[in-house]
Amino acid sequence: LTHLLAHDADPFNRWEAGQVLATRILVAGVASIRAGGALAVPEAFLEALRRVLASGRQDPAFAAECLQMPGEGLLAEQFDESDPGAIHAARKGLIVAAARRLRAELEAAVTEYAVPGPYSPDAAAAGRRSLRNTALAYLAAIDDDDARARVMREFRSAGNMTDAMAALACL
Repeated sequence: LTHLLAHDADPFNRWEAGQVLATRILVAGVASIRAGGALAVPEAFLEALRRVLASGRQDPAFAAECLQMPGEGLLAEQFDESDPGAIHAARKGLIVAAARRLRAELEAAVTEYAVPGPYSPDAAAAGRRSLRNTALAYLAAIDDDDARARVMREFRSAGNMTDAMAALACL
């Protein structure tokens, strides 16, 4: 699954592999957290996410979609007895682990995928905004002084409602 996420030529296969792999990591993480342990994040998964982020130059909207982790509702469906606190902790932990490991690339993506000029609703601009705001959300999850300052700068300088709302949601 890690190889498919990082390399498959079919975008759907890449996305599906990422979702299945992330779900497996998160389900194991929830079980570990419930038992008093911690979330284990495989290095290979983080490297696959790095490749996804780097592939944003070809299709930013797809890269943004691939970087989305499975939702807490979907994760809750994986258990006979759901533990919302453990599910939330595992999901947030995976996002924070990825953000810390890929921080330089995420910061570069926030800059690189900014859409200059007036707001444009076309697909190319929407895809760039989506990847940029996904990268910003990952950085915000780190929740340190630098990340908070970056998100605040992005909020203050937002030239459109999409970027302003994305930064506000991060704050």
